[in-house]
Amino acid sequence: MNQRLSRIAPLFLVLPLYLAGCGAAPTEIEGTWLKACVASSGTSTKTTLTNTGDTGVLAGESFSDAACTTLAATTTVTSTFTLGAAVDSPAGAKKMDSTLVSITITPKTDAMVTTLNTGSYCSVTNWAKDTATDVTGKVCSGGVTYFAKGAVTYTLYKLEGSSLTLGTTTGLGPDDGTTEAGRHTALDSVSYTKQ
Repeated sequence: MNQRLSRIAPLFLVLPLYLAGCGAAPTEIEGTWLKACVASSGTSTKTTLTNTGDTGVLAGESFSDAACTTLAATTTVTSTFTLGAAVDSPAGAKKMDSTLVSITITPKTDAMVTTLNTGSYCSVTNWAKDTATDVTGKVCSGGVTYFAKGAVTYTLYKLEGSSLTLGTTTGLGPDDGTTEAGRHTALDSVSYTKQ
């Protein structure tokens, strides 16, 4: 996989796991939540999660540097969700089921546009700077397959004051979040902060 794509593809893969929405009435996780800059292998990401009514929108920004200064692309994931009962472990966590509506990618630099078009990423050859392209359900290079519309992720969330932590897979068992029996069993190591 092209080095630029390898920097942003991991974010595209995990975003559906962090997606939320809610019922028609406000919930305890209503509002805007920010996951500050997270660096990894010379690149970085910053994520904003906005829950309003029965819709959640996650905007993941991918940067080509480790300090979240040079924005390369934005991935926007829209979903709806329902909040459920508490689970035994991890302590304080509750169930959340997220249903995918859409995933779009917006390249933010000319270099990223060139990379995406040259590689025909997701079989798309007309990527344009600052223009969102729908990749919902697409099979893309580098072994990346985006969830299809209507896909459900069975996950967790934990709210502590102004801190929101979402579920993730442990990578050690059948907790990939694709079924109720495979619901995530761990919480992410980085939390969102209420804005």
